[in-house]
Amino acid sequence: AEKENILKDLHDGIGGITTNIKLLAELAQKQDELSVVKRSLSTIADLSQESLSEIRNFIQSLDAKELTWQAIAAEFRSLGNSIVVPHGVTFSLDVRFGEETGGPTSSVSMNLFRIYKESLANIIKHAKATAVDVRFSVEGGRVSLEVRDNGVGLDRKRASGRGLVNMKNRALGMNGNLTVTTDKGTRLRLDFPMP
Repeated sequence: AEKENILKDLHDGIGGITTNIKLLAELAQKQDELSVVKRSLSTIADLSQESLSEIRNFIQSLDAKELTWQAIAAEFRSLGNSIVVPHGVTFSLDVRFGEETGGPTSSVSMNLFRIYKESLANIIKHAKATAVDVRFSVEGGRVSLEVRDNGVGLDRKRASGRGLVNMKNRALGMNGNLTVTTDKGTRLRLDFPMP
């Protein structure tokens, strides 16, 4: 079941991105207007970068020997610095670990990364935030991830959007719960039992 989940994630993630790249390239070939072609090429470049990131996450998730909660926290820090900081948004990460032993399964780590990256991408795209504060803890047999921003909050349309539904489904797949509250910014909280 673990292998099937990972393959499904690979198909959904990289498969969808590759399809978009192909469609954009085909549209660009039919365009005469240079500005439209340039816009398509810019989007293709962004999607290619996203695809490389997906492949990297996939390879990491296959190498179960490397999977520790500490490694996930380090990757969270790296992703925050590469996704959030270049947009002039301050980023902080607070990490707490209890005495728990063992690490995440491949599918749990992949779901965690997907939820985390989606939440950061949403902040950059929509929130107009100046600060992002992340808290990640593994203690008392539970794992929790909280991502807060000080932006404009979540409107009703985005609150019921596909991205959020996908994140909630991923949380359910980990026997967890994902909640989003919005008041003077947005707070996403994921909580699930240690696998």
